[in-house]
Amino acid sequence: MPIERTASRVCARVCARVAAASIALAIGVAARAHTGGHGAVIEGLGPGGGRLAAVVLAADAEAGAAAAARGVAEWFLRGSEIEIRFWDVSRRASVSVPGPSELKWILLGGSLAKPSVVRSDLARATPRIRGRLESGLLAAAGSVEVILPGLGPSREKHVLILTLAR
Repeated sequence: MPIERTASRVCARVCARVAAASIALAIGVAARAHTGGHGAVIEGLGPGGGRLAAVVLAADAEAGAAAAARGVAEWFLRGSEIEIRFWDVSRRASVSVPGPSELKWILLGGSLAKPSVVRSDLARATPRIRGRLESGLLAAAGSVEVILPGLGPSREKHVLILTLAR
């Protein structure tokens, strides 16, 4: 009987380690796969000189570069703060994010072991948002995904990925 119990305990430990490794691998693969961006790559600089990213419907995000841009995000990284201005696809008119609402900032990739989610409140509708993120997490991240409650007149969730080139 003692041999059977020992074998059972060893099997349980091995199964637990395999399950934990499988979950960690799945999260890592998802994070790396997710950092590729959403929507077409937008070249050049924005009207204010910032870097650009496509804003797409969250429902279309998995389409990658084939997802239609619903807007353009012009963003600036200043220390541990990210400022984002929203424009229509022509980059001529500003577009507001509806408020009051909640924003989600998801730090991904880089040397992060797992994605880190930061929530912030938006008091009113605005064409400009700011997120102050923990500098250690931001330095370790390869990208930041921002989930918006809507964009312009649309109240559907929108998403964008900011690739943090070092």
